[in-house]
Amino acid sequence: MVDDVSSLDAILLGRQLNAHFQPVLDHRERVFIGYEALIRGPAASALESPTALFRRAEVENRLTELECLAWQTEITAFKALGLNGLLFLNASPEPLGADESARKLLASLEQHGVATDRVVLEITEHVPMGPQWHLNGGLAILREAGVRVAIDDYGTGFANASLLQRLEPDFVKLDGSFVNKPESRFNRAWLESMARLADQLGMRVLAEGVESEAAMELVRACGIRYAQGYWIARPSENPPREPAQITSVAPTAASDAKPETVAEPSARARPANLRAIASTTAPLTLQVVNREVADRFEKNTDLMLLPVIDDEQRPIGLIERYPFLEGYAQRYGRELYGRRSCAHFMQPLDFAVEQHESIQASAARVARAMEKKSVPGLVVTENGRYLGVVPLARLMGVISEMQLAAARYANPLTSLPGNVPINDHIDALINAGSAFTACYVDIDQFKPFNDQYGYSAGDDLIVALADALKAGWNAVGDFIGHIGGDDFFCLFERADGLDGFADLQRAFDQHVERLSLPEHVRAGGYIGESRTGHEVFHPLPTLSVGAVHARPGRFSSHRELSDWLARAKRIAKAEPGHSLFVERREPSRDT
Repeated sequence: MVDDVSSLDAILLGRQLNAHFQPVLDHRERVFIGYEALIRGPAASALESPTALFRRAEVENRLTELECLAWQTEITAFKALGLNGLLFLNASPEPLGADESARKLLASLEQHGVATDRVVLEITEHVPMGPQWHLNGGLAILREAGVRVAIDDYGTGFANASLLQRLEPDFVKLDGSFVNKPESRFNRAWLESMARLADQLGMRVLAEGVESEAAMELVRACGIRYAQGYWIARPSENPPREPAQITSVAPTAASDAKPETVAEPSARARPANLRAIASTTAPLTLQVVNREVADRFEKNTDLMLLPVIDDEQRPIGLIERYPFLEGYAQRYGRELYGRRSCAHFMQPLDFAVEQHESIQASAARVARAMEKKSVPGLVVTENGRYLGVVPLARLMGVISEMQLAAARYANPLTSLPGNVPINDHIDALINAGSAFTACYVDIDQFKPFNDQYGYSAGDDLIVALADALKAGWNAVGDFIGHIGGDDFFCLFERADGLDGFADLQRAFDQHVERLSLPEHVRAGGYIGESRTGHEVFHPLPTLSVGAVHARPGRFSSHRELSDWLARAKRIAKAEPGHSLFVERREPSRDT
């Protein structure tokens, strides 16, 4: 056993720390998004537990020294284990106030080849700190380098709304005391409100201390996507790589679809394209006679449409259930038509759609066609060859589900879809192998404008931008969402989507001029206070747009895409005035 009197000194000099890792679960996708690093002292020593270790460091005024060594130990172990995803590092405000601590952390990350944007600093404010501490020193250096921030133990101590407002963290980790009492009405209401708030502010909310299946079910029911705790996995020097052992996190019902139908997609699945909802109904050829068609319909009462293809597997028409049976059941119908080709009852096909076309775009196409004639459904193709059919009722049902889901999570100011439908839409397109362009749109100089003219004018400017986006980027296949505050998201599946940026700038400038004083418009800005209290010139608001082309297979999920979008936006915002930056680099698969 290490001598308790000199143990801390011996630990620091001998670098006698051990790193354990506890996974963070995304229960919707059943994957670990990263690991929280937890430090331990020498085994069987009086300072083995982190509580005793860090308490001793505080008493001896060596907290910064201990935390810097802990970071180095954890980064080294994280890289040696080859763990994927994010690395969550615990950090106290005191070490983060020092430039030297930040430089040591960045040097250790560079030494081991760990990208800064994979690191999340978990900050707990055990004692009240000054309102400006996070704007200077080590934390400011680390955030500028791309390191992310989480508020730890939120809801207890000094980790409150004030800290949330000051830090604007990437993650909010909810204290386990709210999770492990699922019978508490207050806890449930508080967890649900935190999930909604995080969505509106563009943050990720994570439930800590999940210790039972009941706690996990509460987390899921409250709309919290990320979780961590003993029920998922205990801290370990060699943690699990995937949540295969968790059987009740995301139960999957067995399919009982009939042979010629496809199960209705659930609201959680958020299908993005036609392949996801098409039934692979066996097609007919022109050689098939009507009595065979009647036999197919009579044997399967759920069968509404039968596609007809040519000799090259290309769709040429559709046969609807009820018009066919009505004509075939007429007097002498069987005798007259039974041996004839199915072409007699076939409705010629006006158009077919490729499998990767979005459901929204397909619905718009059907709506235009129905202005002239009845459209019973869609035929889906793969490279022009028949793949499946989507009856009109199914298409409309899916559209209604998607609209209801979007309305549920809509931003109250602009009524645009919020973070949940945005993320679901991105994931659905990625999973479907669709190509699209995503944009992160941000208003420059918004806070000074809001301070100068008041929150009502600020809200008007946000609504004006939403209207401009809807007017300019609202073609078939486009998707516009409101991340929160003055941040917006746009997605389009057409190659010329970015061509509308110049028109968007002009429309936004007109709104800014309408909301600004004439003298400020003439001067291009106004004098106001900076964050440090000094008078500075603030230009009128402009737009910064970071864009990323998402070809099939480039990104694995909305999380990865959002990271690249955030970087693209930061580069765009570094340029004065209106700016558009298109990220063309490819993501590295080892990060």
